[in-house]
Amino acid sequence: MIDILIDSDNRVIDHLRLSVTEKCNLHCCYCVPETATIQQELSVAEIERIAKLLFSIGVRSVRITGGEPLMRSDIVEIIASIYQIGFDDVSLTTNATLLTNINAHELLMAGLSRINIGMSSLNATRYNSITKYHLTAALTGIKIATEKFSDVRINVVMVDGFDDHEFEAFRNYSNLHDVTLRFIEYMPVFGAATATRFDLWKKLQEFGAKKIAPLFGQGPAEYYLVPGFNKPVGLIFPIHKKFCSSCRRIRLSSAGELRRCLFDNQLLDLHTLMNVQTSLEIVQSIKAFIKGKPSEHSINKDTNLGYSMAKIGG
Repeated sequence: MIDILIDSDNRVIDHLRLSVTEKCNLHCCYCVPETATIQQELSVAEIERIAKLLFSIGVRSVRITGGEPLMRSDIVEIIASIYQIGFDDVSLTTNATLLTNINAHELLMAGLSRINIGMSSLNATRYNSITKYHLTAALTGIKIATEKFSDVRINVVMVDGFDDHEFEAFRNYSNLHDVTLRFIEYMPVFGAATATRFDLWKKLQEFGAKKIAPLFGQGPAEYYLVPGFNKPVGLIFPIHKKFCSSCRRIRLSSAGELRRCLFDNQLLDLHTLMNVQTSLEIVQSIKAFIKGKPSEHSINKDTNLGYSMAKIGG
């Protein structure tokens, strides 16, 4: 009988968001605070040990995040070590600016199945204002990703300034480059940015959007067929369209801190436990900890949780 990880609401937990670094070459206003302290990162061996323990209790998919995962010189080794454990799906979230033909090929050969790319704007001036980086590097990286991987998704975080022009630009870009778009509602973790006033849902209704069955397993996105888009469009609205009741995710920070929810201040320090507990004891500690996973997030009650998206992983 396969062991499973289950919380007090009987949600089966089978997906891990694994942050491998807090470091990033961008400085996005919705992700990185003005001042940030970088914690010690888990080694490849430590990541592999934790991944094996979680796999043994039913976790079957891993999304590698950051910071920017490609900032780690050993990212290919990390992915290879996770893939060989036997996970059904190993994916990566990146800003694409550090993707090259060489490392993209190495990531593919190591076992990476797909890539999610975070983008805020296709306008060079606005992109630079949000990220403090240049748009051409991101666009080059996206082109490389689409040449190497069959499944590339662009995650558009809608912060203040997103408008009809941006919407049209992303639609045209998606059609031209055959990538899936997912529009994400801004989550004010520490108030470093503001949500857009652009009413995406109203815009999609104007286009005659029709909801379809989930495309990619049990993820949080709702997908719609939208006239004018060659591929289905994903919507992720964690505030106004909560998906907590079907949440199957846990998060591990690059320092080894396990969290049950993005907006949960409680954590389990697996890095410390690996030095004082046996593997069996750690598994029991994880199970007990996950039992207390909140029924829903608390973002409407507290948006200043004391950590950034870069620290816990997006």
